[in-house]
Amino acid sequence: MASRKDSAYYAILNSIIDGTITTQQLILEQDCADTYGISKPAAREVLQRLCHENYLKSYPRKGYMVREITPDECIQSQQVRYQLEAYCIRLLIKNGDPDEIRALYACTESDDSPADPMHPYLTNNTLFHLRLARLTGNRYLEEALQTYLDHASRCVVIFHYPAATQKDYTNYHARILDAILQKDCETALACLCEDLMVDPRDV
Repeated sequence: MASRKDSAYYAILNSIIDGTITTQQLILEQDCADTYGISKPAAREVLQRLCHENYLKSYPRKGYMVREITPDECIQSQQVRYQLEAYCIRLLIKNGDPDEIRALYACTESDDSPADPMHPYLTNNTLFHLRLARLTGNRYLEEALQTYLDHASRCVVIFHYPAATQKDYTNYHARILDAILQKDCETALACLCEDLMVDPRDV
């Protein structure tokens, strides 16, 4: 069961991602403490964590504000995310367990609904990418990727990317798995570019 401090962290994070807390809103430690039933030092710790993760900016003796994102930053974030996932694909083609990879086909049959009530932007789509990273056996890849997945969700909300909300991710995911099992790195990476809506010329 999550602690009150963890619940406060996820509540604020999700409010940042879905735009409930805007870039114009000043966030105060005492308000957070009162809202989530935690101490002021615990609220400070939560807000500082979100600063460290680049969701908030701290203004000493004033409060905190949501860090703005530009369209260029969204593109750059997806380009870095592509490199992380491309590395995952190369590792799986080289060393992956075919049975474990085949097990991921089950993820491609799920709709893109929230998979965790604590983290509504952790959908079946994002879980597919995280599980792909997990199969490499490198936990740092999975941890790093989570940050970029959260960032991508926030970009979709802020800039209202209609293509991202209407895509059939399961088709791309199945094609990525097919290519990995066939050890066809070129096709797998091309499908990844389509999935992430990244221009191959930029990566």
